[in-house]
Amino acid sequence: MRTSILVAESDESLRALIGWCLLARGYRVLTAEDGLEALDRALSNPPDLIIANAELTVPAVEAGSFLAYLAGDPRICEIPVLAIVEPDSAEVAASRILPKPFDEGKLLRAVEDIVGPNRATPPEGIQLAGDREEVTPVVHLTWDPAEEPTAS
Repeated sequence: MRTSILVAESDESLRALIGWCLLARGYRVLTAEDGLEALDRALSNPPDLIIANAELTVPAVEAGSFLAYLAGDPRICEIPVLAIVEPDSAEVAASRILPKPFDEGKLLRAVEDIVGPNRATPPEGIQLAGDREEVTPVVHLTWDPAEEPTAS
């Protein structure tokens, strides 16, 4: 069974980048763009790991901070958390901290330190870049200028 990871990040580009890196290593990836969506996903289908922006909030709950809520909820407090933090951030409740900026290698090492390497085969269309740390999403685009629509 593939290891399931929830990526809770409000920045769409960073969320997509983290997701691609994890997918390329064969992890099952769930994403959430805000704290409320992340809580819903974590409670309905508990992942093996949560990667979350330390600044993510849940405005509808008293704890305010997504990470503070996770730590206090007995249903999900045992799920390990990899917190993405800005340099010089205040201390956060997490299994491990990943300071910004980070690269794919640091991200994957942190994930593997927490949940171990995933041995599942990556999804079709994604190839690992050999023994190197980075992953290479394979995207095939074709464009034929002869097929370009013309204005009438």
